[in-house]
Amino acid sequence: MVPGLGGHLVSEVFLETLLSTPDALDGDRARGRLAYLRRQCASLGPATSPRALLETAAAPMVDLIGFEPPTDIATVDRVVAATIFRAPGPHPRRSELKAALRAPETDVILGSRGPTPVRSRSAASDLARAAGARRSRLEAARPESHNVALLVAPWGERLDPLWRVAVAQAIRRFAAWGILFNGTHLRIVDPTRPYARRYLEFDLELAADDERAFAAFWSVMRSLPTAFHAMVAASERHASRVCRSLKDGVLSASADVLGALVGANVGRAPAPLADSFEQALTIVYRMLFLLFAEARGLVPLWHPVYRESYSLEALRTLAERATGDWPASSLATLRSTNAPGGSAVTSKPARVNERGLARPRAIGLWDTLQAIARLAHGGCRAGGLRVTPFNGRLFAPARTPLAERRDLDDDAARRAVLALSTRPSPDRAGREPIAYRDLGVEQLGAVYETLLDYKPRIQGRNRPASRVSIALEPGSGVRKATGTFYTPQPLAEYLVRRTLGPLVRDAPPDRILHLRVVDPAMGSGAFLVAACRYLADAYEAVLVGSGGCHPSDIGEPERAAIRRTIAER
Repeated sequence: MVPGLGGHLVSEVFLETLLSTPDALDGDRARGRLAYLRRQCASLGPATSPRALLETAAAPMVDLIGFEPPTDIATVDRVVAATIFRAPGPHPRRSELKAALRAPETDVILGSRGPTPVRSRSAASDLARAAGARRSRLEAARPESHNVALLVAPWGERLDPLWRVAVAQAIRRFAAWGILFNGTHLRIVDPTRPYARRYLEFDLELAADDERAFAAFWSVMRSLPTAFHAMVAASERHASRVCRSLKDGVLSASADVLGALVGANVGRAPAPLADSFEQALTIVYRMLFLLFAEARGLVPLWHPVYRESYSLEALRTLAERATGDWPASSLATLRSTNAPGGSAVTSKPARVNERGLARPRAIGLWDTLQAIARLAHGGCRAGGLRVTPFNGRLFAPARTPLAERRDLDDDAARRAVLALSTRPSPDRAGREPIAYRDLGVEQLGAVYETLLDYKPRIQGRNRPASRVSIALEPGSGVRKATGTFYTPQPLAEYLVRRTLGPLVRDAPPDRILHLRVVDPAMGSGAFLVAACRYLADAYEAVLVGSGGCHPSDIGEPERAAIRRTIAER
């Protein structure tokens, strides 16, 4: 995890793969200068004007990154806007980005159209020179490709409401990117796709103090403006691969869970198959929800009891431990390892092959999943551990009566946990964890839509029960018949703004808190999530506008409390 990083313009996991240490001399000097600039800014604060903030903090920072001094300075809506552009000369970070973006099976060069695969190092050199010449011609014909719009807001001002101004100024200044700066944070916005509202944000204090945060800041900022396009494009491809892997994993996990719930009755009880499938999907949704919650700190992973005994992360570790072949002699003497909810890797192997290798069995995985679901449903207070219950029906035991049986196949649970929490590694040599903190509502909505298109089918109904299996196949028709479609986040946010905007305009804080929003066809909750965020932003804006507090007084903990208040009322 990169401290102080926010937004989804570039995947955090993908960015971590680029964090090869910057050039020792150049990077150390830059980090020292950034820390010095932060110390120089210690006297700045809410009383500092945006113009003074530009001259004292923003201009020295863009000079550190390698941009020319700001030009075309103007004041727009309490924000000072300027144009900055990269000084001519070889790009100092291009070689590092080229190495970082290289795929396992091929080389990649960074051209004006993004990373280009080539088959050999000599060809890479030739194509790199050709791409550089082509890029020079394009940039000479389009000098605006070097431009970046810099907008300096009042100290500590919230940057979300400045999106429209940033996009408008970037378009006016022929800029490929926009940078928002408020003295404490720096945010990069993409003006070419304003509907997506994607950004990448850095906490400047952490960037100056933390080595990984600075490496991320340095890698990104030194790639602006041209090479950053390639970084974003490569990150998008990475996110697409993760989403595809998650879809495949969800289908595989659903089939495994369904097979475990139906058990040996699969060939003799076709009638309740649809009900069993519904329960299997509920269990899969539970695991997805908890993986998503753990990645965002919505559950107390900081507490060792929860982290080691009731987290999906610990369950994944157990499932991985029960995967692969072990020497049978080692398993014979291996002591059972305690794991979440009393699970263990048994010392008795399932089978010994001709090479003397055996695969250990994971015992108690279903019991662990049920214990985790009960804790999420009821919550608890035990000593320093406090688990807030998730209201709603998702974790209600009555939703999954088949999962309360004691004869469920733990190996099916192991496969399901691995399918949902890991994906094939790029080199196909193994599996790697899925970074749920990089997945947004969009990706989970796509997974939700995928499941709606599938239905279970019994294979080999006339075979012996031990050879009968269940497969998921497309063509259920449920999504079309019920009109169930996931609404893309930009569309949901637009409709929410158009609907709630007139209601919150000039409204006092109490009136905003008393608004009631109803979504009869909730589905994945995209509209309700967007409405909660919109009302929380409106409430914060009213508090600041009425003089109740300064923008710098409201941080992420306060914003989380506001969102919770909006959701609970």
